[in-house]
Amino acid sequence: MKLSSSLSPDEIRKKEAVPLSKQLRGGYCVALSDSGKKYDSRAFADFVEKRQVAGNDAIEFIVGGPYGLDNDLLNQADTVLSLSSLTFPHKLVRLILLEQLYRAFSILHNTSYHK
Repeated sequence: MKLSSSLSPDEIRKKEAVPLSKQLRGGYCVALSDSGKKYDSRAFADFVEKRQVAGNDAIEFIVGGPYGLDNDLLNQADTVLSLSSLTFPHKLVRLILLEQLYRAFSILHNTSYHK
């Protein structure tokens, strides 16, 4: 989404929230934010497993833009998660999240990838 550089970070987050909200399908919503809860790989795998056991059909992850997510989206999320205390480019976060999900399922299925 191309936004005007004359907008404040708050205005940009609000504008980015509109299409993100429309993409949500009612699954268990996890918003990614540097202020979120941090897990190690085993705890993240346990988190994913608990969502499956609870009968959640889908886990929906929300990744914001360079300025993060709007507070309304963060407040609507079922969980707010931080992938790291480090700062990553927002486009790279999707790849990191995908790898961590792969690692979580590897842990849950006791494969060697996570070791």
